[in-house]
Amino acid sequence: MVGWWKGLLASAVLIATVGPFWGTTIYGRAVATPGASLDGSFLRGARLTGADLRGAKLTDADLRGAMLSGADLTGADLTEADLKGADLTGANLTGSDLWGANLTGATLEDANLKLADLTGANLKLADLSDANLTGAKLMGANLTGADLTGTTLKDADLTGATLKDANLTGANLRGASLAHADLRAADMAGASLHFATLADADLWRATLTGADLTGANLTGAELRSADLRSADLFFADLSGADLTGASLEKADLSGADLTGANLKDADLTGANLKDADLTGALLIGADITDADLTGADLSRATLYRADLRGANLTGANLTGADLHGANMEVPGGLP
Repeated sequence: MVGWWKGLLASAVLIATVGPFWGTTIYGRAVATPGASLDGSFLRGARLTGADLRGAKLTDADLRGAMLSGADLTGADLTEADLKGADLTGANLTGSDLWGANLTGATLEDANLKLADLTGANLKLADLSDANLTGAKLMGANLTGADLTGTTLKDADLTGATLKDANLTGANLRGASLAHADLRAADMAGASLHFATLADADLWRATLTGADLTGANLTGAELRSADLRSADLFFADLSGADLTGASLEKADLSGADLTGANLKDADLTGANLKDADLTGALLIGADITDADLTGADLSRATLYRADLRGANLTGANLTGADLHGANMEVPGGLP
């Protein structure tokens, strides 16, 4: 039984019970020492505010509802730990292992999770606002409905993660990998996705107004009915993407690759498509009024019933384009 307590509670007021299955139960206020071995411990509702748990072993520990605000869990092993509803506000979890951990409804506001491993973790409805997840691993993690407002996810790996209905307004996702991620109805207004990878991601009805997607990889992405008004997609790769019914009003798509993209019924009013590659793109019924298509490549594009009134097509390539039923009242006529 001594092994359960080695290195734990240098200063504490507690009542402890030890059982062969439920581990250690702690009540009261505790200050733990670094490297504590608490694998499988029962710490439900424990008050560990500001505790020093650096390098602690907490695999499979029950920390539901635990108060860990300001705690130092640097390098701690929390593999498959249950932290449902736990308060980790301002906690330091740098380099910690939270693989498969349950953080449903947990509060991680302003927490430091830099380089943490959250692969397969459940963060549904968790509060991660203003948290630092730079370089964190979140492959296959569940972040449904999570609050990631102002969160830093620079270079984080969110491949295959579920972020449905998540709030990512103002989040920093520069260089992050979101390939195959589920971002349906996610709010990413004003988010920075500079050179982020969103290949084959599902962004159905996602809000990306004013988002920075400069150089982002959105090949094959699902963007039906997405809101990309005033978004910066300068030199973004949207080849093969589905933008059916998407709103791209006043978006910057200059130099973007939209080869084979589906823009059926999309709103491109006033959009900047200067030097964009729209080879073979579907623009059936699209609203392209007042858009800048200077130098754009529209060869073999389908513009059936598209509205091009007021669009600037100076130097545009329309070789083999289907313009049947299109409204071509453009300044100076066709190029």
